[in-house]
Amino acid sequence: MAALEHQVRFSKLHERQGEVIAELYKLLLETSAIARGFIYNDTRNPTEAERANNKALQLYQFIEVNRLYLPESICSLLEAIAQPSAIRS
Repeated sequence: MAALEHQVRFSKLHERQGEVIAELYKLLLETSAIARGFIYNDTRNPTEAERANNKALQLYQFIEVNRLYLPESICSLLEAIAQPSAIRS
């Protein structure tokens, strides 16, 4: 009985981890596309700057909320992407 409970808990954990990874991938693609659009199109447009900033903030918040489901090394890399000031040499 205990083994079955353990199996069910871990299968739910892995299922949630898969959902987080899928959503993270989507957010990374969206953030990248918006950032590229901002950089290559019109960096003087305050609306585009705000849109890029908001999407980067959304990505950063998602990472923070879902750290439990991701390895710490991946979280560090993602923070460097979502928050350029977090890049460490």
